[in-house]
Amino acid sequence: MSKSENTYESICTKTASLIRHKLFHPKLKNHEINALADEFADLWPTWINSGNLEGEVNTWLRRLNVSHTGFWHGPGSGIPPYFAINAVLKRIDDGQLVFWDVLPGGIAEHAGIVPGDILLAVDGQEIVTAEPRFRLGCEYNMTISRHGTEKVVKIALPAAGPKDRPPMTQAKPLIASTKRRIAVLKVTSFPGTVGFDLLRDLKTALAHFAENKCDRLILDLRSNCGGGLSSVRLMSLLVPDRRLIGYSLTRMGRDRNGKPDQLPAIRRLPTGKLSLIPLAIRFKLINRDRSFRLFTEGLGPMPFHGRIVVLVNEYTRSAAEMIAAFARNENAAHVIGTRTPGEVLGAANFHVGGGYRLRMPVTAWYTAKDELVEGMGVPVEYERLNTIDTLLEARDLQMEAAVEALN
Repeated sequence: MSKSENTYESICTKTASLIRHKLFHPKLKNHEINALADEFADLWPTWINSGNLEGEVNTWLRRLNVSHTGFWHGPGSGIPPYFAINAVLKRIDDGQLVFWDVLPGGIAEHAGIVPGDILLAVDGQEIVTAEPRFRLGCEYNMTISRHGTEKVVKIALPAAGPKDRPPMTQAKPLIASTKRRIAVLKVTSFPGTVGFDLLRDLKTALAHFAENKCDRLILDLRSNCGGGLSSVRLMSLLVPDRRLIGYSLTRMGRDRNGKPDQLPAIRRLPTGKLSLIPLAIRFKLINRDRSFRLFTEGLGPMPFHGRIVVLVNEYTRSAAEMIAAFARNENAAHVIGTRTPGEVLGAANFHVGGGYRLRMPVTAWYTAKDELVEGMGVPVEYERLNTIDTLLEARDLQMEAAVEALN
């Protein structure tokens, strides 16, 4: 057997083993997951011979109907705009591909792109698929139309993305502003395990809000791609006391048949690297499991409590959906925008050999009411839709609805 064949056989063996022992699928029992692992191994030779290994494996993973899956080599290819350039592209009824949401501090915004711009071509090629795909470490020339005037915009993607995430770039995680004593927090992601940088920026924002005597809050989570436990820092702003948010459950936790109220609890996140050590020891060495209950931190009364709006849309994912679900369940905020997609499984990246990586869900998230958000999404209290006409007028109907609700 050649070295290349041996490498591919090893990749298949390791990937199938990870699926068999680690994959969390909320609708499948263990014997059904074992059958999936066998199916993966059986199909592997056909995928190798097809010459499109990444594409074939990713197609198979999508058929599992769970979020947070991926298979890629090196820095990753085929990255959608949402993860690559921090922008959401949407085809409207006349077929035009419109920049629907452009995250502040992201690659698209730095290039001068604004919501309502129309993408005509990338590197001179018209986009005939649903949306273009990008590769980390590459540069692109994008032909943009704005109010009928065309221009070429150059963008460059970094060579590598954040650690322990899928191939992606991250916009600035948190941006704070005020609107006539209304505090506005635009949060695009929750980077890091517990978000020390986010905590620092959040403290600065809260001091700024206090100086401006803000007594209302808009938490803008639209097109937030999720992340780690630092989302707890935002949920803790919504209520004054310590409350159960929900719980995470792994295959091991589910197989033990333990009751959710018996899972280990996280009641406060570390505020520095030294205080992170006990948490790591507890869950990596003692429990050796990612099943746990999660609580808000009990930060006390805030001037805006009872006067909060959470903005979400169909691109609000993962940990951001956890926040929206918590806000609705606790009646802590009005939730405005559009229903979220329901992609709330916790994933991990695995090196499987030959420069390939597998990303798949290893935990599921349940609310304090034992609701599974995965596949369901979070409904909104008030649905508001932006349109191409309002985007071209630089209006944000969802933000306007949020301000109206608070006034």
